[in-house]
Amino acid sequence: RFRWMKRLVATAVLVVAATAAHADISLTTSITFRDAGAGRAEFSGSFLNEGSQTAEEASVTILPPPACPGAAPETIPLGHIDPRATREWSAAYTHPAGARNGRFAAVVQVAYKDSNGFPLGTATIFPYPLGDAAETSPAARLELAAPMRDIEGTALAGVAALREIAPLDGSATLTLSVTPEPDAVGRPAALRFVTPPSLAVVDPAPTLAIVPDHAVSIPFTVTNLAALGGSRVPVGVILDAADADGTGRAATAQLVVPIGATPPHLVHAVHPPRTYEPESRAAALAFVALFLLGEVFMRGRRREVPAPAAWTRAAEWLAVLGVWGLVAWQVRLGLVFTDTLCLGGDLPAHHYLFSHLRESLAHGRVVSWAPGWWCGFPMYQYYFPLPYAAMCVLDLFLPANIAFKLALVLGLFLTPLCALAAGRLLRLPAPAPALLALATAPLLCDSTHTMWGVNIASTLAGMVSNSWSFAFFPLALASAVADMRSGRPRARTAALFLAVLLSHFFTSIVLALLLAIVFLAATAAAVRVPAASRRLHPLALLPTGFCAALLMAWWVLPLVATRPWSVDYGDPWNIRLFANLPIAAKLALPVAVVAAAVAWRTGRGGLRSGTPLRLAALLFLLQAAVALFLFFFGYGISKVFVNCRLWPFLVHALLALGALGAASLLRRARRPVVGLAAAALAIFAFAWDVPNYNRGYALWDFQGIEALPDAPVFFDVAARLRGTPGRFAYDMHPGNERLGSSRAFESLPAVCGKPLIEGGILNSALGALVAYSVQGEMSDAPAGWPLRVIPKTLDAETGTRHLELLGVRHFLARSGFVQAAVEKTGRWTLLHDYGRWRLYENPSVDGSLVHAYPGGLPELATHDPQGAIVDWAQDPALADTPVVLRRDSAAGAGIADAPAPDAPSPGNTPPPRVPCPCEASFNRIRFTTDLVGVPHLVAVSYFPNWRPVHGADRIDLA
Repeated sequence: RFRWMKRLVATAVLVVAATAAHADISLTTSITFRDAGAGRAEFSGSFLNEGSQTAEEASVTILPPPACPGAAPETIPLGHIDPRATREWSAAYTHPAGARNGRFAAVVQVAYKDSNGFPLGTATIFPYPLGDAAETSPAARLELAAPMRDIEGTALAGVAALREIAPLDGSATLTLSVTPEPDAVGRPAALRFVTPPSLAVVDPAPTLAIVPDHAVSIPFTVTNLAALGGSRVPVGVILDAADADGTGRAATAQLVVPIGATPPHLVHAVHPPRTYEPESRAAALAFVALFLLGEVFMRGRRREVPAPAAWTRAAEWLAVLGVWGLVAWQVRLGLVFTDTLCLGGDLPAHHYLFSHLRESLAHGRVVSWAPGWWCGFPMYQYYFPLPYAAMCVLDLFLPANIAFKLALVLGLFLTPLCALAAGRLLRLPAPAPALLALATAPLLCDSTHTMWGVNIASTLAGMVSNSWSFAFFPLALASAVADMRSGRPRARTAALFLAVLLSHFFTSIVLALLLAIVFLAATAAAVRVPAASRRLHPLALLPTGFCAALLMAWWVLPLVATRPWSVDYGDPWNIRLFANLPIAAKLALPVAVVAAAVAWRTGRGGLRSGTPLRLAALLFLLQAAVALFLFFFGYGISKVFVNCRLWPFLVHALLALGALGAASLLRRARRPVVGLAAAALAIFAFAWDVPNYNRGYALWDFQGIEALPDAPVFFDVAARLRGTPGRFAYDMHPGNERLGSSRAFESLPAVCGKPLIEGGILNSALGALVAYSVQGEMSDAPAGWPLRVIPKTLDAETGTRHLELLGVRHFLARSGFVQAAVEKTGRWTLLHDYGRWRLYENPSVDGSLVHAYPGGLPELATHDPQGAIVDWAQDPALADTPVVLRRDSAAGAGIADAPAPDAPSPGNTPPPRVPCPCEASFNRIRFTTDLVGVPHLVAVSYFPNWRPVHGADRIDLA
């Protein structure tokens, strides 16, 4: 009877997609040789890193041939090799008197580490001629052969398929063919097998004592110790032989072998530890089969029977506790309670969000001026304070670092609890609330992405507000629907609206859209249905929404009014929607379809007769539809709707629909306890895809920077900058990840009070437009930038002039290119060399925020101040000359438009300026000047709330 359903579900189970990507290190080697006479062999070379990741602790080692028994291997340290950087080296050794002619072979070994400290390396053979007998032929001809495979799609009728070397998985047997030269037969010989450290020749390795008198084939086995899947590594063999007079007759052969898969025992070393790696999916599929066969296809009751209340409550709390246990394990909850500074991902920025709110609350403010980033910006005018307010509350009882980490993960623990509460508010019959709570596990533990929001990986990368808002989202939606069902507005609903609004605007927008659609649909239905028989009373939502709007007006109205002074950022991602769905979400929808089909065929039970279930299903279907629409078309409507932010809403809707479908089936089951247990096992089995690195990310974050080898560098930089004048800028280089994150220094305003020109909340200040332009000039690996910014290339001369205008006294360089460019300007003094990093100081910057321009400044009327700022930052000729911008809707847009005729023309000659003594307090700058009547440039980001209190006529944007 249910055969067609079995086929449908089986098909869905088999649809599994996985993707993987990683940064790479690709070293291109160039080696030259010079015969210096008297048996001296001199080598020189260079390594070019053509990859996207820095090679750390690189070194090259020269292994002389056996003909030089007195020559020791020489190791040359190269330090770190940045992407696109080159490191040169040289080495030499001397052959003994009896071996200064002929052909020899040295081995060049390269060792380095990736940014996670994983050791990598390669080895290559370098044959070289020496002395008078340099043209001597090798003692034999060597050839290496490896197992081959057909290349798919190359076979034609009557033509054999093309072949290639088969990838090395585990171990493989290679074959060495030795074809001797007649004049070398019987000479003493020895084989050297050359492999990088990641491969090894399995003992016993084949040997040769003399050059054979006929062609021979010598098999040997190579095993993969540590080569990463997808890489290509060389394997070589050297036959060392010599004539009676010591003339070298070395022969060589080398083969590049592709690597199939990373060795299983190395997965934990190559990547952060996986949390879950089953031997196969057989166990997970068995759980699903148990659920489907035991509860769907087993003949059960045709009539729903309510479950006992005690069983219901126990099942619900067990479901929540189960998800809590899983989340606690994934985030390593024990490390949360260690007093360490976590700087992984984007988290460095969030320390300043926390510390500044703690200070501003002491002044009775939430939205307040923060001088630490972007030359100042209005903190929390465009961001969301609730998670950081929770940190401030926890800070009253706990150390700041523990309060920070606890609030960071709190949203993850609220998510299953709020899902359960939402099911109860919707009056869903058991076991639907328990299943809704369980269905949050695949969403939280998903490994599809690390920065789209809601899941554990995104939260550990810094999406704190997103995970908080999504926890409250279904509960606020359910509370609003419950109010419409009862016809009574409740303060609870207004409070939940506030919680969502104060946590994240994106979730607030989606919630508002869903409620607006529900309100309009309910209103349209109410027109046709008598009041006594209405299921929803839409007018009950109006007082709650109005109350929430009034309570949030202090934040929402200034946000809307000052929207032109924020900066847009974020482009749509290239996301293959179905391929990027967790396996649990792919299985959830067929379960919901099966449940609906069973309910339809039986005519009773399930979604068809249970009004709460049907209403909840309609809500989640609507959520999925809105998410899909905005995923594909939202960015065209508003730049707010970046498609990756819609992914969690779609996945949550699919999982919730699957939970409702499973609930409708379990209510018909003969043994619902067994069915719910099987469903729980199925959910936990498919809660995350393989591989999953959440525990590794948690270890990286929560053990803190204190556990990293380069932690002393960070704390020494902080100590040196504490209390110094001026601002700080740094090279946004991937190598900074050795300190926890490439953005580690964004935490300095919180750690030592040193202000930066970079920052973490990108859209919060016009200063971001200039800061990210300058970042491109002062780094060869700049981070992402606002939409209006045109990326710039390394130009330390122009960048230094910009930094001087912005009051930057200290600069930290990580890249060798940047260090050389900074030193070439002649304006920076080396303050300290940390090896990988160099800290510079510009003595000409005195730290004053205010400078008077006696000669005046050029003025420009523009209808697009943001475009004019970007144009100014792009023009090197304007780097020393501020331009005053006046907003005029009828004026042109570009900085290229002519300035006012009575103002000086901008150019390469810096206009004279005079520093003014100033004092900066919480939200005020006071300065003294003798040059009344001339422009005074205040090196602080412009915002409409800036106003002259005493002694000035107006404040303009420059």
